[in-house]
Formats: sequence, C-alpha cells, structure tokens
Amino acid sequence: MRESNGTNSSVCSFRSEIKVLIAVLSIIVGLELSLHLTGELLSGNIRHIRSIIQISNRLSESDGTCVLFLGNSLTADGVDSSILESELEGSDVTPLAIEKVTPDGTNLWDWYFIFKNYFAKRKNLPDVLIICFAWEELNDATPFNAARLGGYFCSLGDFPELLELGLSNFKDRAEFSISWASLLFANRETIRNRLLKKIIPYFQEYTRKINDMLIVEDRGDLKQLNRRRYIVLGRLLELLKRHKVQIIFAALPVVKSYNIDGQLREILEKTKTRLLDCRDIPELSEKMFLDPIHLNDNGSKIFSHYLAQRLAETLSGVRKESLDKSVVSDGSALNH
Repeated sequence: MRESNGTNSSVCSFRSEIKVLIAVLSIIVGLELSLHLTGELLSGNIRHIRSIIQISNRLSESDGTCVLFLGNSLTADGVDSSILESELEGSDVTPLAIEKVTPDGTNLWDWYFIFKNYFAKRKNLPDVLIICFAWEELNDATPFNAARLGGYFCSLGDFPELLELGLSNFKDRAEFSISWASLLFANRETIRNRLLKKIIPYFQEYTRKINDMLIVEDRGDLKQLNRRRYIVLGRLLELLKRHKVQIIFAALPVVKSYNIDGQLREILEKTKTRLLDCRDIPELSEKMFLDPIHLNDNGSKIFSHYLAQRLAETLSGVRKESLDKSVVSDGSALNH
C-alpha cells in the first residue's frame, strides 16, 4: 500500500511539473508572437528598424537621384533631410530623394549587414550612400552586438561570413543564434529598461547620463584600441563597387573632438573614397548639443546647412543610373 501511495504521489508531482512547463512555454510563445506582431510598440528604435524594408522599397520607386544615409542616433538627430533637399534644390543632383536608416547604437558591423541584406539583396540600391560616423565606428575593434545582428540585420546565411569577420567565441555565436530564433531574447535589454523605467523614478535620465560619460571617456581616445582592422570596411567597399554605388563618409561633430585614424585615411585615399571632415564647424558651440554627443534642433540646422554645402560640391554631376546595376567587378578584400 505504501509503495502504491508513493507511486501515485510521484505521478501527481510529475504531472504538476509538466503543467508548469507547458504554462511557461505557453507564456514564452505568447510573448514571442506578441513581439512579432506588435514589437514596434516596445520602442521607437524597433519601429524604425522594422521600417527599413519600406525605406528600401521607396528607393526603388524613386525617379530622382537616391541618397541613403546610414548611421545611428547621432545621424538621426544631426541630419535634417528637409534642409538638405532645400539646399540642394536646383543643383546638378536634383530631383533628389533622401532616406535615412539610423538604428540606435549601431556601427559599421550593423551598417554593412543592413546595406547587404536590406538593399543590395533586394536590388533597391541608392545612387549614393553616405555613412556618418564618429570615433572608431568604422573599425573592426569597435564591439559588435551579436543579439542585434542576429535579431534584426542578419540571416543564418550570414553566419559563415560573421565567423570570418570575428564572431569567434562561443558566447557571441550562441547570442547570435538564439537572437535569430527569439525576438524575446534579442530584445531582453529593451524590455528590461522599459520595466525599470516604470519602477525606478528618473531611470532613463540617469542611465543616459551614465552612458554619455562612458562614451566620452571610453570612445574619445584612439590609444585605448590595441588593434585596428578594417576588414568589414573592405567588405562594404567591395559590395558598393560591385553594385556601382558611390560612397561618402562624413565624420560627425561631438562636444569632445576626436582623431581620425591615419590607417583609415590611407584606406579611403587608396580606394578613392570621399571623406567629409565635419568634426569642427565654427558655428557649432557646446550649447547646441543635447548632451556630449547629440545635436539639438539648432545644432542640427547648422550642421545640415554645412553638410549640404559640402555635398553640393561632392555630388555634382551624379545622375540616376539605370535600373540594371549589374556586377562589374569581384573586387578584393582589404585585409588590414
């Protein structure tokens, strides 16, 4: 009798555990479906990332010269498309279509795969790509976000290339793979921050100040990087060359100025790639920044007028190419 009671107890316990497991799995699946259907409600950044496909499609529908800006929040806050269009009106590049893709916190790792997967593979190509950067954002040594790459910008087909580029340790590989399969995992930090924002007063203000301090201290000094490679940059330049897309890099202004790596300058000169140095604009003062790195509305107007003047010279003579932008060269990697 005792054995029978023990057996029944074990069976009941096992059934209870199964019910709990099913309940947990149901919650996880429900959250995953919710993120897939309404993830843009979680943050403006996710909403912007999900709009990249629409941005890509608009490029293919444009009859004018298409200019695509790639960058992060510095570009989003600093570049005013309406000012650029107004300033360039009547120039050699009009009619002009300007689009911006500027997910928060991104760097060249993200920008390369965004362009490759959202524009090149879809054959929705701009005539000119302008990448706005600061500090070491064009350098391979700048840390990549494996969760963001897996969750939004890459497919599993990109995994071999990522291994070549530096997705070398188990943690990064696992984070990329799980994020590709689970939006809940890929967005765990955003979800956490949303919850903490509701629980802790002034959480967003405090975290932004801390992040600004870390950026100024950790990113402003070139000497902190013990290795400088530009393999990802080389891949991007090859891709653009194959698709006959002109590329311009623009170094952005921030409160605490930074140096541009000499090796980067050499690569851009060797490949005849244009670099617009916009780090020091006389009219920009510290009061025209929201914080140490982001321009406010007045700063954005001044920067956009300045950038438009530089682009008017650089883009002179650019014409809309034919829809068939076929591959003309395989190129070779810049293994620096």
